[in-house]
Amino acid sequence: SFGGRMKVHDDELEERILAENYKIWRKNVPYLYDVMIAHALEWPSLTVQWLPDKMMSNGKGHSERRLILGTHTADGEANHLMIAKVTIPEEEDPEKRKYNEETEEAGGYGHGKSKIEVVQRINHDGEVNRARYMPQNPCVIATKSPSGKVLIFDYTKHPSVPNSDGVCRPDMTLLGHSKQGFGLCWNPSIQGLLLSGSDDGRACIWDVEAAYTDRNGVQPFLGLTAHPPAVQDVCWLLTSPHVFASVGDDARLCLWDSQVPGDRPAQAADRAHVREVHSVATSPHTPHLLLTASADQTVALWDTRNLSHKLHTFEGHTGPVLQVQWSAKHPTVFASCR
Repeated sequence: SFGGRMKVHDDELEERILAENYKIWRKNVPYLYDVMIAHALEWPSLTVQWLPDKMMSNGKGHSERRLILGTHTADGEANHLMIAKVTIPEEEDPEKRKYNEETEEAGGYGHGKSKIEVVQRINHDGEVNRARYMPQNPCVIATKSPSGKVLIFDYTKHPSVPNSDGVCRPDMTLLGHSKQGFGLCWNPSIQGLLLSGSDDGRACIWDVEAAYTDRNGVQPFLGLTAHPPAVQDVCWLLTSPHVFASVGDDARLCLWDSQVPGDRPAQAADRAHVREVHSVATSPHTPHLLLTASADQTVALWDTRNLSHKLHTFEGHTGPVLQVQWSAKHPTVFASCR
């Protein structure tokens, strides 16, 4: 039909525009960034987080950092929680400005001093929806699985090459959710407290430092119905070690006191956005400031001392905003993505 042909034409035109924009961006990489390192993963990763450690290579002009990654495989392939080593050139290293005109790339796919290398794979129960390290003990990593279980791994207790049987053997299994999700946050003030939100509409908190007779079926010490039908994200506030924020499909932003039982939040913005809220982040520099990102294509700035109105609405996205995160170094800078 004519309508069908027009749709195909529009799709092809959009693909050509995207390809041209990508080509322009790649040519300008040396002028936009101090360094850009590219690496093709075997499977997509739904999660990424820098580990806090940094190793200097004295006299070699580069440092080594590490990343937490996961897999989202298909066709019955095994999934893994992964640790990757990232070699980054130092400021004085001329490698950072090298640009290959033939490949139109800066940095490289594992050549030279700039590279990314997966150094450990741990068998995982389904795709890794999200993985986060415990700030007080970065060797301990929590993951969200499609079964609804939250899995705890101490990567120092697992081999670099996974067992060929593909069986997932976490150091602890946390129960409490009936569906999968993405919300996951360690308490920055109290070691071992882990907060989670999932598609079952519940928020759960566990203390992984407590003594348990059965580490394969740990129930939460707090579980509440936060956002029916689904909790999209959660985060602890820095203003109080017992208060956390949650957002969900009901378009609400809620603040909860984990010391107060019940399903009633301490504060709530009932219409934080006009669509689902996908992400929430507290400022590491100004603890009473929060950001929320929504399917309504906006990011909102909030003061947790008064949720009756937004401080500001940031526009510019042309689709649902899925993630928002503050800069760790610059108090007024944040990034969002769709």
